[in-house]
Amino acid sequence: MMNVKNSDNMSERFIEMERLERSKDSHEWLLWQTIKETFAKRTSKSYWRFPLYTLIEDRMQQPDLLIIDREEGIFLIQVHLGELDEQELIAAKQRVDAHLEALIDMFNRDPRTENKVNGKVFVAVPHAAHQQVAKNEGCLGAEMLTPNRLLQAMKEAPYQVKGARLNEERFLLIQSLLNGNRMREREQRPEKSGTRYEVIYELSKQTREVDLKQHELGKIIPPGQQRIRGIAGTGKTVVQCQKAAHMHLKHPEWQIGFVYYSPHLQATIIEQIDHWLRYFSNDTINYEMAQHQIRIMPFFGDEGFYATVCDAHSYEPPSETLLEKQQHITSKSDLVGALCCEFLNNVYIFTQLYDALLVDEGECFVTQDAYRFEDKQAFYWLAYQLVQPLANEKVNRRLIWAYDESTDLTKMLTPTARDLFGEDLTFRHFVTGMHKGGLLKSDIMQRCYRTPGSIIVAAHTIGMGLLRQRGMLAGITTKDAWQHLGYDVRMGVFQEGERIVLYRPPEHSPSIVQKLWKGDVLTLATHPSRQQELDDLARRLQQNVYDDELDITRHIAVLVFGDDEALLMEVADGLNQRGIQTHIPDEETFSMPGVVTVTTVQRARGHEAYMIYIVGIDKLARQESNQALRNELFMALLRTKGWCHLSGIDGGIFYEELRDVMQCGNTITFTFKKSTDR
Repeated sequence: MMNVKNSDNMSERFIEMERLERSKDSHEWLLWQTIKETFAKRTSKSYWRFPLYTLIEDRMQQPDLLIIDREEGIFLIQVHLGELDEQELIAAKQRVDAHLEALIDMFNRDPRTENKVNGKVFVAVPHAAHQQVAKNEGCLGAEMLTPNRLLQAMKEAPYQVKGARLNEERFLLIQSLLNGNRMREREQRPEKSGTRYEVIYELSKQTREVDLKQHELGKIIPPGQQRIRGIAGTGKTVVQCQKAAHMHLKHPEWQIGFVYYSPHLQATIIEQIDHWLRYFSNDTINYEMAQHQIRIMPFFGDEGFYATVCDAHSYEPPSETLLEKQQHITSKSDLVGALCCEFLNNVYIFTQLYDALLVDEGECFVTQDAYRFEDKQAFYWLAYQLVQPLANEKVNRRLIWAYDESTDLTKMLTPTARDLFGEDLTFRHFVTGMHKGGLLKSDIMQRCYRTPGSIIVAAHTIGMGLLRQRGMLAGITTKDAWQHLGYDVRMGVFQEGERIVLYRPPEHSPSIVQKLWKGDVLTLATHPSRQQELDDLARRLQQNVYDDELDITRHIAVLVFGDDEALLMEVADGLNQRGIQTHIPDEETFSMPGVVTVTTVQRARGHEAYMIYIVGIDKLARQESNQALRNELFMALLRTKGWCHLSGIDGGIFYEELRDVMQCGNTITFTFKKSTDR
């Protein structure tokens, strides 16, 4: 079942993957307007500079125009603006022929489109009279580049590749393949029916959808800085990895940095970038070939971002342990700020190490005010200094960061340019408005692919305390902000005593787990003692393995609530004693074959599992007004791709609130009431 649909929205049907200069003197821009007019009423989709690269004359090149037409098939157009030399026109035709061959080769790898796609190629020469180029087959001069003549010429031209007329299914499938959808990790056929594993198996047969937002954001190289916002699971890392791959193929000479925070993310990022390099280049380029130009780095570590920057500037970094002790630093994020401040206070001349610097988990690099550099966030100011300025630009540099808006529900406002880069008016519009050509400097991703919709709703509701008897503790108080998170505000205004109804539409939470699974995806059990909680947890894990056929390593994770090392060891040891082998992640490995991962919520950042157990939520039940603990539960819930089971020791009105939340489904109805605890 395909998830792509042909839209009537012009912006979704005519997509500039490389922004054109809007000018009446631009032949390329005028041709693009003609394409829009020509295909506006046809069932089609058109791309300017789609990033599918073909190795031609020892360099990777991309076609200028790619059009998918429901009736005619594929059109590729090369735009020639050079001399009207016959050899040059022949060479342009050979280039577009090569692009079509590579594109058809990609379609032929899928049995559903193998030998079933028609293809035609053209060379457009918009600055020349048609009679000057007409003797060259497939070349179109200025007089032919009007809507009626162009369409007639394209229809009458012979097919370079003859397949079959596209039916609706293949038309949508081609769009899906062009988006770069990937198959999920394939699972073996289940032995039983009605199990959780059967649901996972059905999911594994479906492609990972790349929606229009991911499709565009990932495949467009911005002409400067860009901020990408969204809650966990919206695909921000996928977008950043696409950008890194596209940048390398477009500009193989560039030095590209990719910085992330969570220590276990490296393998995932490398796998993603490798995939997109192979996809964009039709399997010509892979990560191993590109790794000297694409530098993937955690912030910390001997090979990390900070060590690399210090080494490049011949700066001896301070001892992290000593710095933590001297400045009473209690979080790794604040350590980031302190280290960057130390560097900025001691280094005055910067080496621009990168042509583009991509930052994932950007929220983790925002620190408390005590660890700011002057009036700036130290990491972001340092990162900015390390990126090459753009030609003829005073401010813009390709610093691109992904920011998870949902890691702290007490700070739902995403940091502004002023928050990150200080009071300097030069940066006032650094992340607002558009770059030249129309690309947004800041964009929002609303669709969460990872977590079922009802669990996302529960996470927001419990995290903010929307159904709390004594009033909400934190959260969003405007219609626009809720819409940015993917909700519809169906009733009410955010004033004291007003009844509010919020709805999360299925298109913003496209997980189909709840359609495939007949039971609840979010469950709760409370127990008289910790030992009984662990007895029940061990029984459930055994049931998952033997009855549900789940892989205890790949499909399951146990998250210990409250950032409590003693409880972490108690849970791990308790499961071991009950016959369930466990692994607590270290700096090297997050999971080990044949055993279940038991970790804290913080250490689970960047990871996910189909079956998540959150143990020890009685800590929140005892401190139900503790916003930090509610925030932690919010983050834990968003780790799941399928099911989540909550457990804790009996006692506290919090459990009543939690049970009410679990009944919400995709709709939250509450009375807007600020907490009386403040």
